[in-house]
Amino acid sequence: MKRTMHFFLSLLACPLLLPVVRAEELPPKLAGALRTRDQKLSQLTFDWKVSTTQTHLGLNSKGITTASENIARNARKEARRGGVTDAKILASAADTSVRNILPLLKGYESHFSTTWRFTRDGDAMLIAGDTERPPSPPNQVQAYYGHGIGFMVVNRADIKDVPSYVWGCSGNCTQTLDKPDNDLSLTPETFAMQTGTNPLAMYNAHWKLIATTPQSWVLEAQVNHNDRVNDTVQMKLSRQYGGVPVEIHIKGDRWTAQYQATRFARQGNTWVCTEAQYFEDRWGIFTYRQKWQLKNIAASKHISIASLKVAPRATIFDYRLGNSLGYRWSGALPSLTELKKRRDIERPGELTPDPNKSSPAPAQPISTSSGVTTPVSRSSVVGSVLPFAGGVLCIAGGVWMFKQRHTR
Repeated sequence: MKRTMHFFLSLLACPLLLPVVRAEELPPKLAGALRTRDQKLSQLTFDWKVSTTQTHLGLNSKGITTASENIARNARKEARRGGVTDAKILASAADTSVRNILPLLKGYESHFSTTWRFTRDGDAMLIAGDTERPPSPPNQVQAYYGHGIGFMVVNRADIKDVPSYVWGCSGNCTQTLDKPDNDLSLTPETFAMQTGTNPLAMYNAHWKLIATTPQSWVLEAQVNHNDRVNDTVQMKLSRQYGGVPVEIHIKGDRWTAQYQATRFARQGNTWVCTEAQYFEDRWGIFTYRQKWQLKNIAASKHISIASLKVAPRATIFDYRLGNSLGYRWSGALPSLTELKKRRDIERPGELTPDPNKSSPAPAQPISTSSGVTTPVSRSSVVGSVLPFAGGVLCIAGGVWMFKQRHTR
């Protein structure tokens, strides 16, 4: 009996022998320094050159099943948004495409380059990206984040009238990114490292200080935002460079990513990152490797939604009231009051969501071989079932893998 009792007592004592990392609240001085740094850089424009390599890995049966499940889940989501009552057709087509195509892609690499311009104006940001991926024609993506609104515009030389998207954001849109930008991995982590936004504001997460050294502070948070569920984000801030994020590690359920700043320079009396690397492993199916090089920093001009170049009568899908409302661009966004009147005419009886909650993310785009995503409209889902089954996911050798970063 005594031996049995001693055995159970030893089990209870085991946790006490394990090393414990104690999380602490952030020092007010650190939080204040990061806010000050954010403000000092909030009227600057950053020009970056990015080189990207995507490598497709060998797949086992588990990897194929994982990919199939993710594509099928998103196909069902698109079907529901598009009004398709039986989503099994899309899910089955996705499964067939994945199982037939993925085994053929082992060792395949693709390369493309992008120039990004991030124009900061206080809490607002204007983003312009140009992607070159021969032999595909160059493509452009623009986005505006500010004052509770996100607006994304994609211009493609080979497709006319690519839909643009408008959605509501909670707080600073660059920090919550309620709709991910595109398949080139622009995230709040990118903005924190490459443009100097306050890293403590990312995803409205609660950050804990888990380690302090003479060279750095190490912070950690659990991110639960849209499709990111229980992601662990660990961030190292340099004490030498005044709080610049030098490393950011992300561990999700089926993916990992790492940002690393490798060079720095002074902008006035504030340090900024001038060169960085990014690595991502998605489901064990493919990897992204990116090299970021800062080409120029200049003072910003005032920006607004009018700074976006939107084609006359372009198709707009507006999600500020929750579900999508489509209309043609007339030079300005309708007010929420005008949008509600339109909604009441088109869909009488539909309820307006809680204004204290951010609007749900718009329909996830499907990536293309050009390196810029093409959003899928609600009306196009029904009419694209057969083409989808025939190989939308097969275009350019498995282009489905250029899914949005936030399909996680």
